[in-house]
Amino acid sequence: AAEVPAPPEEPAPTEEELTALRREETVEPLLAEAETLARGYFYEEALALLQEIPEEFAQDEQVLAANAEYTEKSASFVPYDQPVRHIFFHSLIVDTDLAFDGDYMSNGYNYWMTTVEECRAILEQLYANGYLLIDIHDLCTEVTDEAGNTTLQAAQPLVPEGRIPLVLSVDDVSYYDYMEQDGFSKRLLLDENGDVKNLYIDQNGEEHIGDYDVMPIVDTFVREHPDFSLRGAKGIIAATGIRKSSMSVSFCTASMIRKILPWKRIKKRCGPSPQDSKRPAGALLLTATVTGIQQKSPTTLWWRIRPAGRMRSPALWETRMYTFIHTAKRSTIPARS
Repeated sequence: AAEVPAPPEEPAPTEEELTALRREETVEPLLAEAETLARGYFYEEALALLQEIPEEFAQDEQVLAANAEYTEKSASFVPYDQPVRHIFFHSLIVDTDLAFDGDYMSNGYNYWMTTVEECRAILEQLYANGYLLIDIHDLCTEVTDEAGNTTLQAAQPLVPEGRIPLVLSVDDVSYYDYMEQDGFSKRLLLDENGDVKNLYIDQNGEEHIGDYDVMPIVDTFVREHPDFSLRGAKGIIAATGIRKSSMSVSFCTASMIRKILPWKRIKKRCGPSPQDSKRPAGALLLTATVTGIQQKSPTTLWWRIRPAGRMRSPALWETRMYTFIHTAKRSTIPARS
């Protein structure tokens, strides 16, 4: 039988091809990650990431352009010298049929509450009109005098030119028992990815895990629109702590909440740490920050908790520092059923 000839050997890749392959493996992922960071105004982090690009690609056209762009934008923030707006929500209505069923709570819900659909529409309107979520701590500066006394002084937040800073807060995050049959979510929890979500039980008793309250809805919105949040800022959670059962439902357990909340003491303005108190985690007099799993991600930062009743610093909470605005005109958001 005739001998089958061996297949011809593939030619060795050229140096140009090897360089292109190295660029694809090392430069392009870093450029993409830096762009994601920059969209959330993490310019310093984006520039630091570009420094990790191998020396042979330091003069790459795209690398140089990204460095120039992020350097310019990082220096383009301007002080905002107008009153800073504030918008607040209560827990959101998921099922309007249950909330507005004609019982004694219906009028109160209609007056004080917002639906899931309305909240999403409001966020879209705010984003379209140039609003930008900021950290409330950007509105003040701690000043310590010679005697060691620390006070808060009002400050002008630095924002990209043309953007309107906005503080967002959520009041009464406790998921009270009286809301259980009225179309609200049951509690906050962590999903399989470690993201903060809600447990919602519908009229048929079926359980759903998803975006059914302000916190996960804003998380998702910022993930999709990172330029709506200045360096990952999102909002303030006010936990009432009125009933231990409702707080334990609201914030799961102290051990679970510590997975997402690195607790820190705020000198002269905080209470005990979770280890020091038998109260549920949500009732503690602490300020906490959700940093998330990946520190470089612009979508995982900063839900701050403000406990009700104590921390009433005039420098932080006097209404003269904020212009309170309505969430939206009723005619511009979906009608309630």
